Amino acid sequence: MSSIRQFYIKNNLNININILEGIDIENLNGIILNVHGIGSHFQSVYPSVDEFDAKDEFFSKFSFKSFGLEFHGHGKSDGERCAINNFDDLIDDLDITVKYIRQKYKEPLFLLCESMGCAVAFKYCIVKENDIAGVIYLAPLFGIDEHLKPNCILENILVSISYITPNLQLLYTTSKMYESTTPNKDFIIARANNTYSYKTSHRLCTGREILKISNWIKNNFYLFNKPILIFHGKKDVITDPKITEKLFKNLNSEHKKLYLIDDGYHILLVDNYKHCLLPKYIINKILKWIQKYVFSKKIVEILSNIKI
Repeated sequence: MSSIRQFYIKNNLNININILEGIDIENLNGIILNVHGIGSHFQSVYPSVDEFDAKDEFFSKFSFKSFGLEFHGHGKSDGERCAINNFDDLIDDLDITVKYIRQKYKEPLFLLCESMGCAVAFKYCIVKENDIAGVIYLAPLFGIDEHLKPNCILENILVSISYITPNLQLLYTTSKMYESTTPNKDFIIARANNTYSYKTSHRLCTGREILKISNWIKNNFYLFNKPILIFHGKKDVITDPKITEKLFKNLNSEHKKLYLIDDGYHILLVDNYKHCLLPKYIINKILKWIQKYVFSKKIVEILSNIKI
C-alpha cells in the first residue's frame, strides 16, 4: 500500500481514528469514502478488489479520489477492540471524517459501505447535516439474521448484563461469521491470520448496540432519501438479504437500485472461486452509477449557466 497515506484524526471521544487517503488526482470528479463493517478494517488482507488500495487504483483511473475510515476500536485506530458502547459514537466517527474531507474537497462525495458500515451511514444520512451525493451498500446490516441471535429470554438477560459488564465477551458469533462470509478458504485463512482482524467473541455492549441500530432502522427507514445503490448476496447468512429487499421497497429515495446476487455471499468483492467475475461486475456497476450522477450534475450546472 505504498501509494496510500495513513494518518490519525481525533474523534469526539478524544480517540485517534485512522484515516486512509488514496492517490492525489487533478481535475477530480468526486470523492469515495469507504466505510467498513464490524471487526473489519482497511489494512491489507488478501489480493482482491476488496482491498482499499485496489479500489483506490481502480477509481483513480476515472478521477475519483478514495478515503477510508477505520472506526475507533478497529484496524489501526485506537480504542478497545471492537467495543461499541454507543452506536452513535460510530456516527460521530463518520461525521468527523466527512468534515475533515470537506475542509479540502468540495466535489460530490459518495459513501461506499459494507455490512455494519451501511447501518452507520444510514443513520448518519438521516440525523446529521450533510451533503452526501449518494451511498453504495454492500451486504448491508439492516437487521440481524435469526441464526445469529439468541432466543428472546437469553437476549433480554444479555442486554441487561451488557449495562453492568459491557466488555464481557460472551457472543460466540465471530467464528460462525468468518466461516460463512465466503467459500474462498484462502481468504478466510488470510483474514484469520491478519493482525488487525477481530478474532475473539463479540462483547455484550457491541451485540446490544447492533440490536438497537437494527430496531432503529426498522422504525426510521422512511426518513432516508439519498440516492442509493445496494448489492446483496442471496447466500448471505450474516446480514439478511430478505430484510434488505423488504426495506428497499419502502425507501423514499427517488433514485434507488437493488441488485440481489444469486451466487453472492456476505463478502462480495472477494472471489468466491478462481476466475470469479462477480467482484469486477460489482465494482464496474458502482463506477457507472456514480459517473451517471456526476455527469447529470455537470449537465444541470451547464444548463443553469446558459442565458436565454
